[in-house]
Amino acid sequence: MRSWNAARPAARIHVNHATISPGAALEFASIASENGTRYVSAPVLGRPEAVVAGKVAILASGEPEGRTGVNPLLEAIGRRVWDVGPSPASALAVKVCVNYLIIHALQALAESVTMLERQGLDTEQFVEVINDSVFPGPVYRGYGHAIATSNYTPPGFTSRLGLKDLRLALGLAEELGVSLPTGAVLQGIFEEAVEDVGEDLDWACIAEVTRRRAGGDRHQP
Repeated sequence: MRSWNAARPAARIHVNHATISPGAALEFASIASENGTRYVSAPVLGRPEAVVAGKVAILASGEPEGRTGVNPLLEAIGRRVWDVGPSPASALAVKVCVNYLIIHALQALAESVTMLERQGLDTEQFVEVINDSVFPGPVYRGYGHAIATSNYTPPGFTSRLGLKDLRLALGLAEELGVSLPTGAVLQGIFEEAVEDVGEDLDWACIAEVTRRRAGGDRHQP
């Protein structure tokens, strides 16, 4: 990586939109600095359709000069840019925690929908109810409908990538000495989904693990 960066002009700024570990962001920023390049972490929040529409939220962190230099570009591709500080690790820490929240939402939806299915109730109506009352928004709406209908294609984010991001959250928690009681359970569910349901299906497909454990199997990969 040193030789790759060494040929870059001093004024160049490397912007990384990928979801990586906070530690990796620090390492990449250090390599960039050694080679006269600024580094900005800028992971995005939003599904593919939001990216196309320019409606993603962008989390930006890194040295102020770098963030100032790329901010007009970030504003052009997203609806809002959040400045989360001078450390390139900060944006990734926030992104990892956001994805950890989404993972819990997926599993909570899976469990609620499975209980309603066992009673023969309308789960699509349930999704409409929660979106019209307590949980409006893209997570419970989009993923809720996917789970209620067992429709996981095309994927907005695959179960394989979801497992990767879950492991990032668990790794960060371990580094910080924070206990995550549900973490190991969720990891087991994701590993089973990747192995037995479909690693290239939308990560909402983890709902099929809960369905199978309850004695039902709706999706046929």
